[in-house]
Amino acid sequence: MSNSNNTKKKTVKCEVCKAKLVVMAYTCRCEKQYCITHLPAVEHACTFNYKGHTNKVLSVQLDNSGLASKIDKI
Repeated sequence: MSNSNNTKKKTVKCEVCKAKLVVMAYTCRCEKQYCITHLPAVEHACTFNYKGHTNKVLSVQLDNSGLASKIDKI
């Protein structure tokens, strides 16, 4: 008998409370999986830079639409 057929799948667990995430596993922008209780960034001390990401998205949108030249910088 070969052991490769008897390998178990690793269960996904919440990073904070270690609850099994059988049906719904939510992935945060920091690329870790949490239960619905710990998904908000303040609940799990998220390391993702939301402000920097938003600034990048806005600068790309402004550059593509041509509005960047019309907005006065403060």
